Amino acid sequence: MTKIKLVVSDLDGTLLDGNHQLNQLTIDTVINIQKLGIKFVIATGRNYYSLDEIYEKLKLNENDGYVIGSNGQQLYDFSNNKLFKEGKISESDGYNIRQLCYKNKLNTIIFYDDMIYSNNSLVLSILIKFKYILEKINKSISDRGFENYNSIKKNTIIRGDLNKVCILSSNKRRINKLKAELGNDFEVLCLNKYWYEIMPKGINKGVMLDKIMERENLSREEVIVFGDGENDIEMLKRVDNSYAMSNAMNTVKNYANYIADSNSNNGVIKVLKKKIINNT
Repeated sequence: MTKIKLVVSDLDGTLLDGNHQLNQLTIDTVINIQKLGIKFVIATGRNYYSLDEIYEKLKLNENDGYVIGSNGQQLYDFSNNKLFKEGKISESDGYNIRQLCYKNKLNTIIFYDDMIYSNNSLVLSILIKFKYILEKINKSISDRGFENYNSIKKNTIIRGDLNKVCILSSNKRRINKLKAELGNDFEVLCLNKYWYEIMPKGINKGVMLDKIMERENLSREEVIVFGDGENDIEMLKRVDNSYAMSNAMNTVKNYANYIADSNSNNGVIKVLKKKIINNT
């Protein structure tokens, strides 16, 4: 059996528990795996700048690990302390996407590196006042981000390129209409039934995983990947040891070779102990 040399895991709905936290078992197991010389990667929709508490607890920064942030727009390599960025949404495209969302009556949250905007002041005020509501949906907003937020009107001009446009909706008809109107330049990823993210086509976690595998000179048999959302599919497709969580959407499970127990039941850790720790 080929030895695993790289572990890649999504955070929310995967490595983190049902309360979006790292439990002590997870922390201890990830640290022990790195002591075996296996590198660890967290791959998330969250912005890299909001992840210091997580990667420090897991000691990725002490073991030459990696962070794939913002759905593949960011790659941080702790071996040389360099952040690589690519594929933001241009200012003009961001404006056009917003107009289509207005047209389809979809509430949006627009993410920049250090600023958050929403076309619905009520949505924004609720998220700011009751952060736990967002955590139940998708904890993409950092604590720092909540210090820099603003509501915008339909024709407000926002200067600069943006990271992503998120949609808070369960109306699939409107979402599908938006997908058709966006065309082939963007992807609309479903993270759960209430939360969608618009990303540039070709920018995803899988592309950044390719870069890591090339740097580390790894084959697809030497990497294990865990995920639960549509933003994890491109990673799952690239390796043989691909695991969707039991709590993942069915569309995601179709791209995985194996199913792990749910994130609430330490599914990632159970697999890592069976495939790695118990075999050393």
